[in-house]
Amino acid sequence: MDKLGYSIEEAAGQLGVGRSVMCELIRDNRVRSVKIGRRRIVPADSLREYLGGLIEQQSGPSSLVTEHTAGGWNTHRAGVA
Repeated sequence: MDKLGYSIEEAAGQLGVGRSVMCELIRDNRVRSVKIGRRRIVPADSLREYLGGLIEQQSGPSSLVTEHTAGGWNTHRAGVA
């Protein structure tokens, strides 16, 4: 049976990002999570939805790119800063 949910650290590993970026994605409501007791769990479907949204966003005619910078998240057209 596939995992239904991940800890913050596991979810970050699944996306290939660090724990702090994962926490920011959750805080900014870009990735959904639930609280079970004292633990925060990221549903596997939430990670799929987030990646699917990025793929859809970046494969459109405008080729939008979302990047994490020191100032937070930035979305712009590919090749334009």
